[in-house]
Amino acid sequence: MRYKIKYTATAIRHLQRYRKHEQKSILDNVDRQLEFEPDLPSRNRKQLNINPIGTWELRIGQFRIFYDIIMETDEDGQAVGMVKVKAVGHKEHNRLFIGDKEFRL
Repeated sequence: MRYKIKYTATAIRHLQRYRKHEQKSILDNVDRQLEFEPDLPSRNRKQLNINPIGTWELRIGQFRIFYDIIMETDEDGQAVGMVKVKAVGHKEHNRLFIGDKEFRL
């Protein structure tokens, strides 16, 4: 199944804090890694404990993408999957920064 990828307004603001080449790398990796089987754990993708940021985390180098997976039904009754990217941040050593805030790990 192919998943649609949607970015929240907050995630877009987070993304805009990075350089253009970093933004392109993040967007390309998100498309490549989350379009199919975004709920399959891997070396760079894991399900998180319950938290307000997101239920899944994708690691792209120092960057962290937090997302939820939503299953809906279209007008034909077919299942449609959507990846909702909620936050984009980066790690510096053992510190996580999302937007202008530091989150404890």
